[in-house]
Amino acid sequence: MATIVDVAKAAKVSIAAVSLTLSDPETKRVGAEKRQRILAEAKRLGYTPNVLARGLHRLGTRILGLVVPMRDPIFFNLFIAEVLTGIQQCLIERGYHLIIYSHSDAAGRITSNEIVQSKGTDGLIFINTRVCTPNDIKASIQELNGAQVPFVMINGAQDHPGINYVGVDEQQLGATAAEYLVSQGHQRIAILNGPKSSPSTQLMLRAFRQTLKKRQLSFFPEWSLFGNYDKASTHKAVQDLARLVKRPTALYCTSDQMAPDVYAAARELGIKIPQQLAVLGRGDLVYAQFLQPALTTIRVPMRSMGYEAARVLIEALANRAHEPRRILLQGEVCRRESA
Repeated sequence: MATIVDVAKAAKVSIAAVSLTLSDPETKRVGAEKRQRILAEAKRLGYTPNVLARGLHRLGTRILGLVVPMRDPIFFNLFIAEVLTGIQQCLIERGYHLIIYSHSDAAGRITSNEIVQSKGTDGLIFINTRVCTPNDIKASIQELNGAQVPFVMINGAQDHPGINYVGVDEQQLGATAAEYLVSQGHQRIAILNGPKSSPSTQLMLRAFRQTLKKRQLSFFPEWSLFGNYDKASTHKAVQDLARLVKRPTALYCTSDQMAPDVYAAARELGIKIPQQLAVLGRGDLVYAQFLQPALTTIRVPMRSMGYEAARVLIEALANRAHEPRRILLQGEVCRRESA
């Protein structure tokens, strides 16, 4: 049986255009020539709308879909696991269920199959991850809006107005990190960022540098390092710092996921934490308190992020005329031994 994906490929148009045209052949949101091409291909392929699925969708399935673009299994990622816990808590309270899609595409954007499958749910929760570039995020928003799929985004889309969004305030986190390390007497402070392409990285780095500037502290380009959440890039970053003549006395590691590798590299280089290099993390993942020395970190409310995202989407489904919600959660320093 032909699907709207088949129709879109044959007509050489987007899935969103097919969905709009088949739902309303007279829609002005799709050009006349394009509409005729879509309708002709749908007829040629023998496409038949799933009447039962449409009926269920109008009545509401009380099922939400979850899309997490990742190359690794999502349940091994501690950040995703915490967010999922918050989502589950909200859905249990509201009487909803969750379908998790297996994202098989290498790109960090919504796929054609996920758009099609979303028609069997009331809406989607989309979590942007480290593989999602700014272009991926923009493309996902356009596809979801075009296909008229109700959705909420988590993480990475702080600078995209007009959508339901829940995330942490990256600018607040960057400023908080700089302020804390300065308050501990540090004047030469480096930052180990995530990938340079990440929109969250740029927002946090900008706030971090601006805060140091307000404190009249120098910040050199070589003190801003970029990792990829893996051992190799993290070790290289610490080695690069160790080679500097003006070696920083503190490092803001923007993800607890990189902290164990920072510790390992420091040990190999004979750098003592915190005596020679104070380390501040971000996240407060479960193992942070068990590192030696225990990791001082900025606690990110990951469960609250998931809970609020589910709540925002469910409330948006109940009131489609409601203006999009934008919730930015705050982080707080959890002080331990490393900084």
